[in-house]
Amino acid sequence: MILQLFVTFLILAIGSSFTTPAIGRPHSRNIRLRDNGVLLSANAQESGETAQHTDNFDFLDWAKDNDLVISDSIAIRKTTEEERGKGGIEATETIAPLQVLATIPLSLVIGKDISPSAMEIAAKANNLSWAVDLTAATLVSRESSNDSRSPWIASWKEGGWATNNTDLGPPDASFGPGAVTGNLMATGSDNDHNIYAKFRMPCHPVVFRAARGLAMLTECPEDEALAALTCRGQHYRSMRDALQELVSNPSSERKGSNRERKCWDVADALSR
Repeated sequence: MILQLFVTFLILAIGSSFTTPAIGRPHSRNIRLRDNGVLLSANAQESGETAQHTDNFDFLDWAKDNDLVISDSIAIRKTTEEERGKGGIEATETIAPLQVLATIPLSLVIGKDISPSAMEIAAKANNLSWAVDLTAATLVSRESSNDSRSPWIASWKEGGWATNNTDLGPPDASFGPGAVTGNLMATGSDNDHNIYAKFRMPCHPVVFRAARGLAMLTECPEDEALAALTCRGQHYRSMRDALQELVSNPSSERKGSNRERKCWDVADALSR
C-alpha cells in the first residue's frame, strides 16, 4: 500500500517528467534504518539526530533492499486507519516544480515495453496525454499473465480523493456514496455545467460535495478543488471508451454491465 501511494505521489508531483538516476538524483543519501526502525534524513544521519519518525513496515524494508534514494523534502510514515490509505507521505519543506523527489527501480517502471497493439488502442482516446499512456500501460501490465508486476498492480486499493466512496461520508449522506456511479471520476458528464445550472449548481452535486471536502482537507480554495475534480473527470471520460478495450477481465467489485465494469477499472487504474 505504501509503495503504491509513494509511486502515485511521485507521478502527481513531477507531472509528465520522469527522471532517471542518470539524469538527476534527489539531494539525499540512500535510505538507512537504525535497529529501532527510525527513518533518518541525510543531515540526521551525520548528526545522529532523528529527523523523520516511523514504525517498522514493509516499505522501508523494500526501500533498503532496493537502494532507493529519497529527497529530504518528503518524509514517509505508516498510514493511520483514519486516513484510509491516503496518508503516509508528508512534505518537510517547500517542493519546487519538477523537483526530483526520489528514484525508483527500473523493474517497477510501467510502460517501458507496452505492445504496439496497446499503443494503437490508447491512440483512440479523445485527448492524448501522458495520463492516457500511463493508464494504458498499467492496464496492460495488470492483464498480462507474463508480467511480474501484475499481482502488484492488482493489489492497488486506494486512489485519488473520493474514488473510494467512503471519502464521501456515510452511505445515507445526501449526495454521498449512494449517489456515486462506480466511483467519483465515473460520475457525471462533460455537460454537467449546463444540466445543473438550473439548480444553481456548478456541476454534478456529488462532485460539488466532494470538492468541498477536498478543500477542507487541503485548505485550498473551493473553486480550485472543484476545478481539479472536474478536470479529473473530463480526462477520464476522454479515455474510457478507448482504454476499456484493454480490460479483458473486469473486476467484480461493483455491479453493472460488462462494459460498465471495464470502464470503472479504467477509472481505478487512472486514479490509483
